[in-house]
Amino acid sequence: RSRGLGDVYKSQVLAGSCRIIWDKTTGMLSGWETDDRPLLTGDGLRLNVFRAPTDNDAHSPYMQQPINWLSCGLDALEDSGSAWLDAQDAETVTIRSTRRYIGKRDCGFDHDCRYRVFADGTVELTNTVRPFGELPLLPRIGVMLTMPSAFERFCWYGLGDMETYPDRRSCGRIGCWESSVTDLLDTTYEKPQECGSHEAVQLLGLFDVDDHGLSVIPLGNCAATAQHYTPQQLARAAHLCELRPDDATYVYLDAAQIGLGNRSCGPEPLPPYRLKPEERTFAFVLRPTGRAGWLDTRRLRYGNPQPDTTPNTQQTAASAPETAPADSYVDPSDPDARRKAGFQA
Repeated sequence: RSRGLGDVYKSQVLAGSCRIIWDKTTGMLSGWETDDRPLLTGDGLRLNVFRAPTDNDAHSPYMQQPINWLSCGLDALEDSGSAWLDAQDAETVTIRSTRRYIGKRDCGFDHDCRYRVFADGTVELTNTVRPFGELPLLPRIGVMLTMPSAFERFCWYGLGDMETYPDRRSCGRIGCWESSVTDLLDTTYEKPQECGSHEAVQLLGLFDVDDHGLSVIPLGNCAATAQHYTPQQLARAAHLCELRPDDATYVYLDAAQIGLGNRSCGPEPLPPYRLKPEERTFAFVLRPTGRAGWLDTRRLRYGNPQPDTTPNTQQTAASAPETAPADSYVDPSDPDARRKAGFQA
């Protein structure tokens, strides 16, 4: 069973082999250990609404007008908040937190989280983000996880293997892919900038050399990537040689991101791919897991997490689900094709 404990400074939940810690004074999920090995460190989990401007972004109105990403301080939000134990029963513990991220010009974001912790260490995280003040089109809305740098292997089921964005999906193929986190930094861009994201992600995992890791199941639309750099570090660097990787792996889980457009020599992102500053709710399931059989994580039912025992002799840890073999192409804009590929509506 899961147990909620705490003192004046922190709340912690013990579930199976996991210990998960929230800082009551900031509202931050500040630590997560399993079998005494850290999964999350440092800032743990925090709201992320900034991306390193691309060449196209730099020439677009949301960067050129007086109210832009930098003038609003999206790259340097200051935050405060609190966390508290909300509910507890025989199977779950619920922790709630609220944090306010304040930029410049009296604008910012309120971020409410509900963490539902199950007895096996699975965490269902529901986020509600409410922008306030006068804001431009946003770069992204999502969260950033901070993990130890040893989590270098990034696996995902979604569009790959090259990077994809809301208006650059047709270049990807649905399948199971993997990469080192280091290789997700695209060094073909002379100026460091946003890169390496993958759209339509249904499952992802980060693993160390011992195949110890964390799986994430998005409960809705998700784009994801991982880097050894923050967006702020990429934005500050003028050349690749100026980048120095942090001793951390940053995992980016985006409910939405603005398109790339072509403003360096053409139009900005078209209307369907623009990200307005509106309230948004999104959710993920986080689960400590090994690399072997990580695809089976996608077949778990939550609320009362139990393995789906439906026979599927075609699916193994090394193969994509039989509805979407890694060498097949499915047009992500085609609803029928998405449904046949096993994607959520």
